[in-house]
Amino acid sequence: MTADYLHLLCGQIRPGTVQTCDRTMQEPAVIRAAAGHMHLLGRSIKIEIDPGTPKARTVLDIRNWDFDNQGSTPVRPTKLQPGDTVRVTCRHDQSLRDLLPAFKGQPERYVVWGEGTTDEMCLGILLVTRP
Repeated sequence: MTADYLHLLCGQIRPGTVQTCDRTMQEPAVIRAAAGHMHLLGRSIKIEIDPGTPKARTVLDIRNWDFDNQGSTPVRPTKLQPGDTVRVTCRHDQSLRDLLPAFKGQPERYVVWGEGTTDEMCLGILLVTRP
C-alpha cells in the first residue's frame, strides 16, 4: 500500500538504477535538517530545491550511501515558498546483490519497494519549521 501511495505522490516511477520524485510545496517552510533513507542497494541520494532553474539549491548530497549511517544532517536554514519543487533522486546498484552477505542464498528477483532490508526504498526526509 505504501508503494501505491508513493506512485500517487510521485507519478510513474520507471524501473532502473535512478529514481526521482518531485513534490511541489504548498506552504512556506524553512528546512532545518535533511536525511535520506534507502536500503542495501543504495549508492547515492540527493535532495534538491528547484533543480534546473536559476534558483536551484542542493540540500543533501550523499554521493556514497552508507546504510549504517542514516541520521539527519543539520543544514543551513533554507526557505521554501509555495510553488518550489523539492526533488529526491536515488541511485541503486543491483550488482551489490552479488557482494553483500544479506543477499547470500536469495534467488535473483526484481527489486521492489518494501520494508525489508533486501527490498528497496528511496525517501528524502526534511525537518522543517513553518512561519
